Amino acid sequence: MGDHHSKIENDTFQSTVERAVSAIKDYADFRRIISSGKYIVIDFWAHNCAPCHRIAPVFEKHSKSFPHAEFYKVNVDDHPKIADDAKIRTMPTFVIFKDGKKKA
Repeated sequence: MGDHHSKIENDTFQSTVERAVSAIKDYADFRRIISSGKYIVIDFWAHNCAPCHRIAPVFEKHSKSFPHAEFYKVNVDDHPKIADDAKIRTMPTFVIFKDGKKKA
């Protein structure tokens, strides 16, 4: 347990992605996910964004509190087309999609 706890402390953001929140792989994956008919909550983040790393554990906690929604992350540095499509201008940004449309 100590090793697992250390990993979370040392790399909270990566651990969060691996545990409860899925990373969107590419633009096709993004379009498929947001069009699924489910509530989709996406955290748009960037590597050099300190607030993004600080909020990651909170985002994961909320993912466990809302079982009727699916939670994802998009690294805007790696996926600029997704960020542009979602009109993301600052990070972190959290967006809720339903039926392919932004709801919040």
